[in-house]
Formats: sequence, structure tokens, C-alpha cells
Amino acid sequence: MGSDLYQFRLYSLAFFSLALLVHSGLNLDPSDFDALFLLHKDLGRFNGQRYLPENPCYSAAGIFCERRFSGDLPVLRITRIVLELQQLDGFLSPAIGGRLTQLRELSLPDNHLIDKIPRQIIDCRKLKILNL
Repeated sequence: MGSDLYQFRLYSLAFFSLALLVHSGLNLDPSDFDALFLLHKDLGRFNGQRYLPENPCYSAAGIFCERRFSGDLPVLRITRIVLELQQLDGFLSPAIGGRLTQLRELSLPDNHLIDKIPRQIIDCRKLKILNL
């Protein structure tokens, strides 16, 4: 009886360790990274960062990602961008449209944005919250 419990705990530990290892090794989808790079350039530096980190899902405040599948491979996709009071003084890039297909929220209030909302934003079909 005791060995069954020990074996169960050992298998559970191995399973959760493997799940954590798989999740921690995920990279941002290249299309999302390209779009975020252009947004970063066009909006002005956000979070005071001059350059985007290699994987902004783990290290950039205000960038939220979720695991999705690209074919059979798991990747991270940007689902929320929340950059309030960042003193952004650029414009919203048209690149947001066709690339950030999983984006559900774009919140950029209390910044100093210029220009119009790009019409390509309609290609973000999952977008539910647009707060400028």
C-alpha cells in the first residue's frame, strides 16, 4: 500500500515537472514578435525599454501571452497589451492588424498617441477591448 502511494507521488512529480519544463521553453510566435517589434518602434519605447527582450511574454510588463498551437507545436501568442501611463508619444502601427490574430485586449490609455486608429485593426478578429 505504501509503495503504491510512493509510486503515485513519483509519477505525479514527474508529470508536473515535465509540464513545467514544456511550458517554460515556449517561444513567442514569430509573427507576434514582428508585430510587437513594429508596435514598440512606432509607439515609442514602452516600459522604458529601448529594445524588446527576446521573449517579451516573460519579461515585458504589460504584454500578456497564452499558449496556443501552431500546427503541432505549442507557441506563445500575445493576447493582451496593456500599457497605461507609459508616456507613449508615437502612433498605433498598422502592423497590428494581420499579425496579432489572438489579441483580445489593447489598452493604451493616458498616453500621448498621435494619428488615427489604423483600419487594419479590424483584422484583429478576437479583439474585445480597445481602450485608447
